[in-house]
Amino acid sequence: MYFFLRSLNVKGSYAGIWKRWSSSLGSDFVAYPSTETTKLPLSDGSPRQQKRMVYCIVSYRGTGYAGLQYNDAAKTIQGEIFRAFCNVGAISPFNADNPRKVRVRSAARTDKGVHAIVNVLGLKLLDHAGSFQPWVSLVNEQLPESIRVWKIERTLNSFSPHKACHSRLYEYWVPAFALATPSPSSLDSLLFTKHFQLPHTSHRSILETIQKIHSEENSGSSPFRISSSKLECLKEACSLFQGTHSFHNYTTEKKFGDPSARRYMLHVGIDAIHFDKYNRQWLKLTFHGQSFMKHQIRKMISVLIYLVRSYPFSNASHVIPATFQNHIRLHIPKAPPETLLLAEPIFRSFQNRCEKFDYEPLEWSSFEDNMAHFANHYLRTPMLENFVFTDAYTKFFMLQKQDRLLHEFTSAMQTPSNESYQ
Repeated sequence: MYFFLRSLNVKGSYAGIWKRWSSSLGSDFVAYPSTETTKLPLSDGSPRQQKRMVYCIVSYRGTGYAGLQYNDAAKTIQGEIFRAFCNVGAISPFNADNPRKVRVRSAARTDKGVHAIVNVLGLKLLDHAGSFQPWVSLVNEQLPESIRVWKIERTLNSFSPHKACHSRLYEYWVPAFALATPSPSSLDSLLFTKHFQLPHTSHRSILETIQKIHSEENSGSSPFRISSSKLECLKEACSLFQGTHSFHNYTTEKKFGDPSARRYMLHVGIDAIHFDKYNRQWLKLTFHGQSFMKHQIRKMISVLIYLVRSYPFSNASHVIPATFQNHIRLHIPKAPPETLLLAEPIFRSFQNRCEKFDYEPLEWSSFEDNMAHFANHYLRTPMLENFVFTDAYTKFFMLQKQDRLLHEFTSAMQTPSNESYQ
């Protein structure tokens, strides 16, 4: 009868009509169950627990993981954290099969092999006793030591860490030897002489300049040290990235003129110079921007390395603007990911919203000492000291040759833009 009423397209509540009709048949007739949902008790008889939106402060080492974002087919940071919450009972078994059911989001995504000193996740957890911080120690017992959860607090139900984040701060550690002038007998030097030869300069004079710089850089008894002139070249090149530009050449699947490729860089520069226990020199570069696209920072590093290695022949003030303004697609290789870290996501206006609605502000100041120890012990120290065993930059320089980066930069600078987009 119920399905007969549906087939007649009877207006009103089918369940109500069925209930009135079935009640007229007498008490012996078993009525069709109501379609209204009810909260079922848990197996132990206790009422069903409510899910609450929380923010979660985390740190992690990305080595051995296919990035942060959850992926059924790969081992990811988000997957590890999600499983840990499920194992301790912070997520219902009904929602344990997919993070989307508890709205897992992050303030910043990190690629394969990239680390984070501070990142912020947003997700829904079960509210057992009105406090979420007790979950922290339980979850950390389930996680490897290279992934830590520091703080869990209730927040606005509409919280989306990606949208609430004002800007992101990254750091990239460049080994100074990657900025050295190539050997005069190398393929790189031959490419330099071909693409930087001007009417008033000869092939031989360029080779002599390369020979002189190469000899000066390798004359000392200590490991390679970047010269003051190259340091100034690097500073100038970094400053040219600041401001709003079209970074279509610094990511994938973005074309010239695509509005989504326009990004605002608040600051790009050299933050510190560090010497590891092997007495090798490292340059810490910082990238502070509102948002970044996939591989953007690693491709920016690739261009900076190219400009410093080819000093004094290349001209940063010509090359970098050409990558923004020209319609030519440049195949810029990605710098190694091992020394890229998300320093922190920055929240500003969201803090005011928390105060307005009487929620705990999104901050982690009370855990800064623990985070600093974690960053030095699990991130920076092994990252720099273990780099001696990797051939990441050997592969990287081979990719630069294969992608004919020098030739493409030269073409981009010589070809005028077809559209005034900048």
